[in-house]
Amino acid sequence: METEKANLGVVGIGASYLTKKFFADTEKLYRLDQIASSSGGKKELGPLPATSIALLAGLAVIWFLIGCYMLTGYIKKRKTENKQG
Repeated sequence: METEKANLGVVGIGASYLTKKFFADTEKLYRLDQIASSSGGKKELGPLPATSIALLAGLAVIWFLIGCYMLTGYIKKRKTENKQG
């Protein structure tokens, strides 16, 4: 019976109060209430480290090689189809 009274108390608070409290807590948690700087909240992080540049270049090369492999397979398939038909 006591739990029923406690549940009725929560219902009596109202959804608008809970919603306002939820958004206020979220703003505080993620510090959304702070004023952004004039640069739109972005910080200048400086140049990329050499390791990051090497990793990105490696990814670009790998994707290029995958594309070449796929294109080569497609061309070979087309040639064999043309010879048969």
